[in-house]
Amino acid sequence: MAEPQLVGHVESLWQYPVKSMGGSTLDSAEVNADGLVGDRGWCAREDDIEQLTVVRRTPKLLHCKARYLTEPDGSEVPDVEITLPDGSQFRASDDDATDRLSDALGKRLSLWPLQPKSNR
Repeated sequence: MAEPQLVGHVESLWQYPVKSMGGSTLDSAEVNADGLVGDRGWCAREDDIEQLTVVRRTPKLLHCKARYLTEPDGSEVPDVEITLPDGSQFRASDDDATDRLSDALGKRLSLWPLQPKSNR
């Protein structure tokens, strides 16, 4: 049997809790058949057109940063804390989360957790 060869190394691990928002580095990560556990567990939805948004339609999302309040374990999507471009923060579970995100980004947006495969 041939000796294993090094084909690369991991320089850093990043997790992006909300699709199209900034994320954070991780010391370790769990990977399953769906990918990195917790990666892109949330997304923003354009409420006026009733569609999940992408950075091409809402580039200001890139100026926001998200982090989980507890580490995801693959069973449910934990709450996230969003840091807006002005440095203010809120949680997705806050009653005014939709208003704060919408006001900061200039369009009506709400945060939605990833749905189980049975709901997709």
